[in-house]
Amino acid sequence: MTYYGGEITENNTFCVYLEYLSGGNIADLCRRYGYLGETICRQYTLQVLKALVYLHSKDVIHGDLKGANVLLSKDGETVKLCDLGNSRLLEQESSWQSIKTMINGTLAWMAPESYESKTGKKSDVWSLGCLVVEMLTGDNPWGKRLEDGNAVMALQRALRDKERPEPPKFVSEACR
Repeated sequence: MTYYGGEITENNTFCVYLEYLSGGNIADLCRRYGYLGETICRQYTLQVLKALVYLHSKDVIHGDLKGANVLLSKDGETVKLCDLGNSRLLEQESSWQSIKTMINGTLAWMAPESYESKTGKKSDVWSLGCLVVEMLTGDNPWGKRLEDGNAVMALQRALRDKERPEPPKFVSEACR
């Protein structure tokens, strides 16, 4: 995403000027069409993965990867990450390459260890998997298992019972 500059306004708000992408976001696309096919999902996942590789090479954790934070170009061919408001730098002294932080991000896409205030590169990889499930189902990654929208319960089950979001049964074995 092209960065054009920034400024601090009179009321001390920091404004960032970025490239405009008019195609909406992946969450909007899923709401509109129900779910995305494997080919489109693969295309978008590769682009998001390249963005994550870049961020992680700079020791930056995105921290809130989900369909609403992946913007689309007008033609729908290109996706770019946005909303780095929960991003963090890794602590260099950490052997686990994780950071302690307050719980930030969107719970349904959040890695279980993030619920325990540990976030790292693996947390973004978990969220990428949740994004893939979102694209393939058109729904939150926990689907109907998200009891009354209670993502905290889903995260607790993931921690306690090693439960995971699952891709839909209709996708190919290669996609799984």
